Amino acid sequence: TGLASLILLAAGCRSAGVASSGRFDPEYAAWNTLLARYVTADGRVDYAGLQKQPELLNTALEQMGEVGKAGFDGWTAGQRLAFLVNAHNAHAIARIVRAYPVPSLEKTRWWGSARDERDIRLIGRRWSLRELAEEAMSDRYLDARALFLLNWGEMGCAPLPPVAVSDRNLADLMERQARRFLESDFHCQYDVRVRVLFLSPLLRDDEAAILRDFTT
Repeated sequence: TGLASLILLAAGCRSAGVASSGRFDPEYAAWNTLLARYVTADGRVDYAGLQKQPELLNTALEQMGEVGKAGFDGWTAGQRLAFLVNAHNAHAIARIVRAYPVPSLEKTRWWGSARDERDIRLIGRRWSLRELAEEAMSDRYLDARALFLLNWGEMGCAPLPPVAVSDRNLADLMERQARRFLESDFHCQYDVRVRVLFLSPLLRDDEAAILRDFTT
């Protein structure tokens, strides 16, 4: 597979035209527009700009929040995974925007991990960011490359995908984001002198899912 091959090679994280209705938009137009307007090519987010003009973010969150369990369960696996990724990233950004200026998501909470706060209402229940990420990485989808689509505003995570994730671009984005992460010296380095591969702790933390899905 693409991820396993890369590891082996190295060895050898509301506006015009956007509907304002609360109904779910399967094209994620608001989220797509937000990413194009407030996120740079290297994944940096203009939180200050979003705080001043939160309409796109509010629209995206409102529309995703309209998805019920019955509707979600009726989707294909690709549609469900794309939704989980987009919802995770949008809610992570929203938390930072609400508390901005803060240097990271973890600084939005005084105790415990901000990723464990279960204040996200989606698909008929409450979620934490960690639970959304775990669901995306679960046996229901069996593709650990989803890890490289998830961003929670910390230096160690993968950069934000440049566009909204959909079932149509899911496979391509997972492969592109995996390569983007693994080719970054910040996340992975190979010392040719001693033949040692230094990997991001993110890969260690999700080692079980990676080994589950990539067996070279």
